[in-house]
Amino acid sequence: MVYEKYTKEVAKFAVDSLDVDWKEQAYLMAKAYLDYTSFSIGSLTEQLEFEKFTTSQAKYGATKAYKEQ
Repeated sequence: MVYEKYTKEVAKFAVDSLDVDWKEQAYLMAKAYLDYTSFSIGSLTEQLEFEKFTTSQAKYGATKAYKEQ
């Protein structure tokens, strides 16, 4: 957002006001990965962490996606 000429303060306020379920987002991303390639649960968790999910979010997402396979 700063690139779009918003101040840091305005950008931070906008992001902080979002109500995002990051565990659900990690699950959706894990599910998308598993739809087109195979991962071990450990590798999938690491991929989600690489995508900047926390360890807890990544483990949740990978585990939930794996259970649905």
